[in-house]
Amino acid sequence: MTTRDAGSVDIELIALRVEAALAYRLVRSATCPGEHPDDAALRLTGSDRTHVQALHSTSWRWERGRVMLTYAVVPDPRHDLPAQPLPSLGVAISDDPARPTPHGLHDHHVLAHAIRHLADLHTSDPIVRATADDAPVTWAAICTAATDMPVDTREGARRPVPRRQPDPTGNVRGHIGSRGRPAARTSTVSTANATD
Repeated sequence: MTTRDAGSVDIELIALRVEAALAYRLVRSATCPGEHPDDAALRLTGSDRTHVQALHSTSWRWERGRVMLTYAVVPDPRHDLPAQPLPSLGVAISDDPARPTPHGLHDHHVLAHAIRHLADLHTSDPIVRATADDAPVTWAAICTAATDMPVDTREGARRPVPRRQPDPTGNVRGHIGSRGRPAARTSTVSTANATD
């Protein structure tokens, strides 16, 4: 048995933080024998549990004969490690309802999906929303990046997908399944020289 065969899944960690703008680090590893994927993702943060504010699984995919489970950590607990600025983002979707895996899936699509997923959690998940108070600049940058993010299909068509918008009463509208959940409070945030 090779080291690669030892774990049941591969873990991909997207660590998000604000430098001049939203930036990310991407780390990949196989799980160790008997290691829970959550523990593997925590290991990949390069920090211990006390320094990780929000760690969430954002997607999975079949890649090179193995399951790749993607996690995101917000904010990146390792500011001492280099990060990359965000590329042009667009979410990849399949145009076949019976085969949900998009063709031509790349790292930037996975990153875009993770950002949209986190922005949705910021609106809908009280646990995630509570952690946002500790990293307001990073969460504001995530929610801004997710707004009107284009969607790519196999044909390459790009169209913005409407995001939830608060109405004057504070309820969300414009998104199927919103069920009147309170919208996140938003404000314009300058990220120049800002840190959480």
